[in-house]
Amino acid sequence: MLESFSVNICVATAGHDRYDKVAINKYPMIVLGRESDIRTQLSSPQLVDYIKQNIHTKDIYKSAVFHIMHLKRDNTCTKLEIPVPELVKIEESDWT
Repeated sequence: MLESFSVNICVATAGHDRYDKVAINKYPMIVLGRESDIRTQLSSPQLVDYIKQNIHTKDIYKSAVFHIMHLKRDNTCTKLEIPVPELVKIEESDWT
């Protein structure tokens, strides 16, 4: 049974904003699948490329978080947070 996941990639702000973290994706990503598949889908090559293109420093990468709203078939939802570095591995040499 497929379920829906709404995903925002959030990074820390420079400290002068109203918010601690902001989303870098203009619209949430919608992922359809099973809860057991979400980690695999969030570590896809396309998403790794997106992270590399939109996060430019190692410190921001280390603080980035996937904010996930899991929309269940019974019309309830749960919220998850997964650190980006846990799923998206970027080599040390890519930051230099």
